[in-house]
Amino acid sequence: LYASFGELGDVEKLFRRIDDKDIVAWNSMILARARPGRGSGCSMELLQELRRTTNLQIEGATLVAVLKSCKNESDLPAAFVDIVYKDDSSWSSIIGTYKQNGMESKALELCKEMLAEGINFTSYSLPLCISACSQLSAIYEGKQLHVFAIKSGYNCDVYVGSSIIDMYAKCGNMKESEKVFDEQLEPNEVIFNAMICGYAHHGKAQEA
Repeated sequence: LYASFGELGDVEKLFRRIDDKDIVAWNSMILARARPGRGSGCSMELLQELRRTTNLQIEGATLVAVLKSCKNESDLPAAFVDIVYKDDSSWSSIIGTYKQNGMESKALELCKEMLAEGINFTSYSLPLCISACSQLSAIYEGKQLHVFAIKSGYNCDVYVGSSIIDMYAKCGNMKESEKVFDEQLEPNEVIFNAMICGYAHHGKAQEA
């Protein structure tokens, strides 16, 4: 209740009064600290305390919240390693966080690790990885992800499709962008915007 109204100090006092803290108490306190505007170190410090003082395993959803709150790149590996069962959501969270911090190379590296761990891409994680390729002009990896999208049936998803269009455009292959655009079954404003931005990127105002 206190956490909902932003009274973090009161939540902290209640938490510290609990002698035998179970995983519910730890989860609640970490989530309270991970709320926007409270700083990445806030939730990370408590996560590290949990590791030092207990054998409890934090819930995946709580760790995802910690990952999203991280502003300091050095915090990310420490948080991610604590996730016992890494699903698409947790992988996507750390990949997206690295991207937001301008670390596309690390994001793409994690995309490869994700596959190596046997976690297949979804319509949520795939655009993140393709977008990392766009920023790096990594057309070889981008083409591999495009092939995966076709084989898995995600190529007609508007967010996957728009990320593929953007990737080819930024890698200098507008013909392939046009081909992907033409393959979209129900193009919407997301797809059209990706195509328009691609033409603009190449100075083709008339086509846009």
